[in-house]
Amino acid sequence: MLGARFVWMVVVLGGMASPALAGDPCPIPFDVYDAGSPGWFDRDELLSELTSQSPWAGIQFADTNAGVQLRQVYADSPAAAAGLQRGDLVLAVDGADIKSERGLADALDARAVGASMVVVVHRGNAERLELTMVLGRRDPLVASLTRHAAQQACTSVNVANTQRDLTEAFHGAAFDAKRRLRCKNAHRFMMRLDDQPPGRLVIVRGRRRVLLSLIGAETVCVAARHYDGDKLTERRIGRLFKRVSERYVTRRHRNP
Repeated sequence: MLGARFVWMVVVLGGMASPALAGDPCPIPFDVYDAGSPGWFDRDELLSELTSQSPWAGIQFADTNAGVQLRQVYADSPAAAAGLQRGDLVLAVDGADIKSERGLADALDARAVGASMVVVVHRGNAERLELTMVLGRRDPLVASLTRHAAQQACTSVNVANTQRDLTEAFHGAAFDAKRRLRCKNAHRFMMRLDDQPPGRLVIVRGRRRVLLSLIGAETVCVAARHYDGDKLTERRIGRLFKRVSERYVTRRHRNP
């Protein structure tokens, strides 16, 4: 059982229209926090039951003058298990040369959950390594939200780990004694987190519903089945992101 596994994704969103502009607020920062599922759920089982499947490597990378470099390799990720390290330059995947960040992203997206891939990297003093990585599973709604943000006009995406204690506290607030997801309870909890930075969007998946809560702004619960398979469209994701973030974005436009 995976229990409560989580990552932070710092997503900088721009391009949203606002009725009142006091200046240029771009970029507008969002911390998108995949808070996973409570420990009484089998997280992997929940995600495996979805029609939409999103592969996960657990890396952050970017173009550099030397090539495509791994900026971060997350603990307990498929990449870490394969032996990939921060600073590695990715040369090839399954025999195909990797020449850009987009090329590596496409290579990962083209493979299914559970796929095995040989990654050739350059490390340190001209050391060339061939490492085998087996892709894991990522929440497809979180992946789609991140991809949507990355397609905006003023966007940057970063990923980092965060505290387990906050995750467990949020799970305790969001679910009642019968293990049902309660939006109002979650919203009250988030409104009390005045020590957290603004723009922090927490996502929790239950068996039937998914909760999205933006600190100090908005909490939304949606039916999981409405964001799966052919219903997980760019248009639907765009509307959902606007719904949960519009109040915060408007406030940033007024006070950049």
